[in-house]
Amino acid sequence: MTIERRIRIGDWLVPYDDATQEVTLQRTLTDILKATPGDHMECMNSLCIKAHRRDHVFPHPVLLVSTILTCVYVVDRLDEHGDPAHAIRYGLGRKDSRLIHEHDHYGSGEPGVLRLRIPRDPKGSPLRAQRGNRFADGGGHGTSPGTQYGGETRRPVTSIGAKGRFRVAVGALRQEELS
Repeated sequence: MTIERRIRIGDWLVPYDDATQEVTLQRTLTDILKATPGDHMECMNSLCIKAHRRDHVFPHPVLLVSTILTCVYVVDRLDEHGDPAHAIRYGLGRKDSRLIHEHDHYGSGEPGVLRLRIPRDPKGSPLRAQRGNRFADGGGHGTSPGTQYGGETRRPVTSIGAKGRFRVAVGALRQEELS
């Protein structure tokens, strides 16, 4: 029994499937200049994909597009109310992920080729099952503080500034108690 995977796009929780073929597009300077940094539905890659939706490069309709740092979700079906009913997930390479990060933070972009890939590690794949649950308790796979690394337990790293702010806050509380 498989669990239906869903992604939040706007106000909707939309079921999605992974792409079955790669798509290559050309991102233009117009896509970058018209884009809104930080908006997942109006970023430079989303505008590029929407500009190419009539060119028959996608094997499915393109109705809405949502881009996050490593994935692109293309809505291909709407329900009877006009809400998204299904999406297709594409993966992004490191260069495109870096460009999205730079565009969101600095408003910069780079025209060129945009490759939408088949996701490398789809949910439910044998690769994901081999790695195990990275948030599991005691398995050594987690990234939380206190996780076992080579037989020793490591404490969380706290900056000097954070320790100083903590001391100031505790000192202020103690002064209130004394008064």
